Amino acid sequence: MVSEDIDHSSDSNDIIPCDTAELITDSTDSPTPDHSSSEVTNIPDSPELASLENLQSLTLKRLKELAKLHKIPGFSRMKEEKLVTKLHGLATKEQIL
Repeated sequence: MVSEDIDHSSDSNDIIPCDTAELITDSTDSPTPDHSSSEVTNIPDSPELASLENLQSLTLKRLKELAKLHKIPGFSRMKEEKLVTKLHGLATKEQIL
């Protein structure tokens, strides 16, 4: 069996040893502008989500309708409490009226 010596010297510029690598924290490397995270906290056209109390007041039939609308897998076998938990954060106040 013949072993070939491979010259890896050209690859040395591509590899940064772990002990010399630096964590880059410059804000200019951020994919989004710095102001975006603080300014986009409340989107004006987004519908208001239903509260737990809103969802708990619904019938099992209505909860299942909403679960179907939101494509929650296995909704037909779920009890009211589980449906309320799954729908919380998804259903809007407009949908429960």
